[in-house]
Amino acid sequence: MKTFIRKGLLAVNAIKQALERLNASIDTLEFNVDYTMANKPGQQGDMFSSAPAVPASASNQNNVVIAQRLDNAIDAVEKLLKGKGA
Repeated sequence: MKTFIRKGLLAVNAIKQALERLNASIDTLEFNVDYTMANKPGQQGDMFSSAPAVPASASNQNNVVIAQRLDNAIDAVEKLLKGKGA
Protein backbone atom coordinates (compact mmCIF):
# COMPACT_ATOMS: atom_id res chain seq x y z
CA MET A 1 0.00 0.00 0.00
CA LYS A 2 2.86 2.38 0.82
CA THR A 3 4.43 1.73 -2.60
CA PHE A 4 1.11 2.52 -4.27
CA ILE A 5 0.85 5.82 -2.40
CA ARG A 6 4.50 6.67 -3.12
CA LYS A 7 4.04 6.03 -6.86
CA GLY A 8 0.88 8.12 -6.83
CA LEU A 9 2.69 10.99 -5.16
CA LEU A 10 5.52 10.74 -7.70
CA ALA A 11 3.02 10.85 -10.56
CA VAL A 12 1.24 13.86 -9.05
CA ASN A 13 4.59 15.57 -8.52
CA ALA A 14 5.65 14.92 -12.12
CA ILE A 15 2.34 16.29 -13.42
CA LYS A 16 2.63 19.33 -11.14
CA GLN A 17 6.16 20.06 -12.41
CA ALA A 18 5.00 19.72 -16.02
CA LEU A 19 2.15 22.15 -15.38
CA GLU A 20 4.51 24.60 -13.69
CA ARG A 21 6.83 24.48 -16.73
CA LEU A 22 3.86 24.97 -19.03
CA ASN A 23 2.72 27.95 -16.97
CA ALA A 24 6.21 29.46 -17.09
CA SER A 25 6.28 29.00 -20.87
CA ILE A 26 2.91 30.70 -21.20
CA ASP A 27 4.14 33.59 -19.03
CA THR A 28 7.21 33.95 -21.26
CA LEU A 29 5.06 33.89 -24.39
CA GLU A 30 2.70 36.54 -22.99
CA PHE A 31 5.65 38.73 -22.01
CA ASN A 32 7.19 38.42 -25.48
CA VAL A 33 3.89 39.26 -27.17
CA ASP A 34 3.43 42.31 -24.94
CA TYR A 35 7.03 43.39 -25.56
CA THR A 36 6.70 42.97 -29.31
CA MET A 37 3.43 44.89 -29.41
CA ALA A 38 4.87 47.70 -27.25
CA ASN A 39 7.83 48.09 -29.62
CA LYS A 40 5.65 48.83 -32.64
CA PRO A 41 5.42 52.61 -32.31
CA GLY A 42 2.45 54.14 -34.03
CA GLN A 43 1.06 50.76 -35.03
CA GLN A 44 -1.86 48.96 -33.60
CA GLY A 45 -1.85 45.20 -33.90
CA ASP A 46 -4.54 43.88 -36.20
CA MET A 47 -6.50 41.45 -34.05
CA PHE A 48 -8.74 40.28 -36.89
CA SER A 49 -6.30 39.33 -39.62
CA SER A 50 -5.07 35.80 -40.02
CA ALA A 51 -1.55 34.72 -39.24
CA PRO A 52 0.98 34.95 -42.05
CA ALA A 53 0.83 32.01 -44.41
CA VAL A 54 3.14 29.15 -43.54
CA PRO A 55 4.28 26.83 -46.30
CA ALA A 56 2.35 23.56 -46.12
CA SER A 57 5.51 21.51 -45.67
CA ALA A 58 6.58 23.56 -42.63
CA SER A 59 3.10 23.38 -41.14
CA ASN A 60 2.93 19.62 -41.64
CA GLN A 61 6.38 19.18 -40.09
CA ASN A 62 5.31 21.23 -37.06
CA ASN A 63 2.15 19.16 -36.73
CA VAL A 64 4.14 15.93 -36.87
CA VAL A 65 6.56 17.13 -34.19
CA ILE A 66 3.73 18.29 -31.95
CA ALA A 67 1.86 15.02 -32.44
CA GLN A 68 4.98 13.01 -31.57
CA ARG A 69 5.60 15.07 -28.43
CA LEU A 70 1.99 14.64 -27.32
CA ASP A 71 2.13 10.89 -28.01
CA ASN A 72 5.31 10.61 -25.95
CA ALA A 73 3.75 12.58 -23.09
CA ILE A 74 0.62 10.43 -23.16
CA ASP A 75 2.72 7.25 -23.20
CA ALA A 76 4.73 8.48 -20.21
CA VAL A 77 1.59 9.25 -18.21
CA GLU A 78 0.05 5.88 -19.13
CA LYS A 79 3.22 4.11 -17.96
CA LEU A 80 3.11 6.03 -14.68
CA LEU A 81 -0.54 5.14 -14.18
CA LYS A 82 0.01 1.46 -15.06
CA GLY A 83 2.91 1.29 -12.63
CA LYS A 84 0.71 2.90 -10.00
CA GLY A 85 -1.93 0.18 -10.38
CA ALA A 86 0.59 -2.69 -10.14
